[in-house]
Amino acid sequence: MSPGDAGLFTDEGAQVVAADEVGLAGRLRLHASVDPAAGGAAWRLRDGLAAVGPGPVGNGSLLTAMGTALAEIRVPGSAALPGVARSFHGMVADLQSDAAAAVNEQDRRQGFVTAQRDALRTTERAGGVDTDAEMQRLMLVEQSYAANARVMETVGKLIDTLMRI
Repeated sequence: MSPGDAGLFTDEGAQVVAADEVGLAGRLRLHASVDPAAGGAAWRLRDGLAAVGPGPVGNGSLLTAMGTALAEIRVPGSAALPGVARSFHGMVADLQSDAAAAVNEQDRRQGFVTAQRDALRTTERAGGVDTDAEMQRLMLVEQSYAANARVMETVGKLIDTLMRI
């Protein structure tokens, strides 16, 4: 392989460009030469992406070098990450810790909102508002109003009749 070629992880088959990190998680793919689903062979992890054929089965030097590279302490190139020198393992641990803290915070907030809702429902029920009884009273008021309107209409007709006489 030469500089500029895509590595083990690709941006939809192309070299990953650090400046184009927005949405990368959705575009990140395993190099086709290593992905058995894409016709690749897993032995290339051991022997290299550009290897023509499989090498000795016991040769783990490339895998050891990859592990060493992941353990190296470096400053991340992404502006979204803190500019503190960390190993890949350390950054993954930090991200997992941040994710767990966010989940815990959301659980705490949801618990608070649930407790608040339950307390409000209990308070509402304790207030003794019986919606069925209130609806029956409202219907009685409506019927009384309609009856009153008919009486007023009749009285108006009677007055009109008296005035014509």
